[in-house]
Amino acid sequence: MSLAIGFTEKYYTLWSVRTDPVYMGDRLIGHDFQKSYIKNLSMDKEKAIDKARKLGCVDLVPDPTLRGTNLVTYFQETKSEKERRLKEQARKDELRRTTFTFGKHINKTYQEVSEIDSEYLHWAYNNSEADKKGIENTTYWKNKLAEEEKEKNALLEIIEKARKSGEIELTILDNPDVYGICRTDKNIHIYFPEVKQNYYNGWEYSIPVIKGKGKRVKNKTFKVKIDKDWICDLFECSANNNILKAINIKKS
Repeated sequence: MSLAIGFTEKYYTLWSVRTDPVYMGDRLIGHDFQKSYIKNLSMDKEKAIDKARKLGCVDLVPDPTLRGTNLVTYFQETKSEKERRLKEQARKDELRRTTFTFGKHINKTYQEVSEIDSEYLHWAYNNSEADKKGIENTTYWKNKLAEEEKEKNALLEIIEKARKSGEIELTILDNPDVYGICRTDKNIHIYFPEVKQNYYNGWEYSIPVIKGKGKRVKNKTFKVKIDKDWICDLFECSANNNILKAINIKKS
């Protein structure tokens, strides 16, 4: 314990100062300080210093932060501990930018997960805002975006040609779903306003109704006549893949 001089608005005061080292394991991380008011010394600075010296005070420079009569306690970390802590925090921040911090792939990098579990990568991207930027920096995601852009440009080219000619030739890849939508070879979906349900060996499937009759269309190629303005508007507004409404359809 040591003594120190404080100062209020009028009086210079005497304080006891206790300093205790704080360790984490064998590492010194800082000191706990406890400063307690003892008594008033004097309103005169020189007299106060002289009294403090006679009482055993070594630090004779008044400390303006020692005010009033309240107990003052605080912790002050060492310079080396602060540097270590900031370095560790920076390491953790960098880890968060490149690594999953929760879930079944915790502590694995985004790049590593993209190579072994792309399904989980998609789930995390759609459900964790904190992981989006890291996922976007993976090779898998960059390639995915590049492929999507390539497909989009190819689709735009197909659509532009279709708008100019007024028709498009499409091979239908599957039966329409219950909503009348089916996929084609050109990444364009065809919508049939009316479908009917058929059954085969206990399996239910849909076929479009064209001119009042059900028609099998799977794996067949058709020429679809389209409304030029309508296809353009639909492509720009659709949240999913482009969908053409089958207005006049005939086998190619």
